[in-house]
Amino acid sequence: MDESDFWRELAKEFRALPQDDSTYADQVIDGIPGSEPPPSDYWMLHSNSTHVAMQFEALARRGGDVLLPNDTSDSFQVWINALCSYGLYIDTKNIMQRLPGAGLLEVVLQVRKRIRRLPETSALFCGGKEIQTLLDKRTKKAPEAQENDPGNWPPPAEPQTVSDVPATPASMLTDSTSVESCEEPTAHHESHLTDDQQKAIAEAEPNSGSLRPLPAVRRDEAQMPKEDRNAKKPVKRSQKQKTIENPRSVERRSKRRSAWLDEKCGEKKWTSDLEIQNSGGPTYNTIQRYRSGKKSTHDPSVRLKLATVFVCKLDEVPK
Repeated sequence: MDESDFWRELAKEFRALPQDDSTYADQVIDGIPGSEPPPSDYWMLHSNSTHVAMQFEALARRGGDVLLPNDTSDSFQVWINALCSYGLYIDTKNIMQRLPGAGLLEVVLQVRKRIRRLPETSALFCGGKEIQTLLDKRTKKAPEAQENDPGNWPPPAEPQTVSDVPATPASMLTDSTSVESCEEPTAHHESHLTDDQQKAIAEAEPNSGSLRPLPAVRRDEAQMPKEDRNAKKPVKRSQKQKTIENPRSVERRSKRRSAWLDEKCGEKKWTSDLEIQNSGGPTYNTIQRYRSGKKSTHDPSVRLKLATVFVCKLDEVPK
């Protein structure tokens, strides 16, 4: 099965489980200095239904095996740690205690973390992995498609013409022979041969009693360097013109995106796009590009992260 198909099917199975707070995972890390055994990052699964817990753990282990196929650690812990780095539905609580004789100094005794709504978080995580896999596959196919495009092939070789035949250099002609003498009748050349030479030529060529005439060479071609005579006009290849998007369309898209972001930030009482980045969303520069209305190949992943941060459906995020 293709990797993108795997993540799509796994997301469907996670969505089939209850999408509420009844299934969650807890982690307790002891922070007492010098405590034994050392702190552990083990996650404990909890659910109101044993059947749901077993189904979720089986799906989580399948996902963990694909995330780290060569790792020997617990695949369930690999999956939950991946969800933790995703930053959704995480509650953190620090248990503090004052040290005796240290005044107001407090130390952390325990760090308690909880990931709520595990099936929903897992389905969103699988959707993000599917998008990333498709983008990576398209990036790998780009060089191969460019190589197979006939528009990128070199022009076919031109057939050789008479003009490509090298002319007799003037340095090989005798003083009494000029370039024009190459165009004179054959009798002019035979006059310089002895009787024995003409007889030998006649025996070698029974169908011809005289020498064959040399190919006619024009004066300008004889004096022209071979590189110039063989030079061809460059072949014009069709250039792909970049499509320039209508500025009005970009402006309308920018207003639609900005209005949606301002509304969502207002619901969370956020005053800056940096708070979107700090909550696990796209980077600040990516958000500004998204607000400008410009299109990008990364728009699907940007919209998925925004849907994750604002906890809404992907279709609600403006394209």
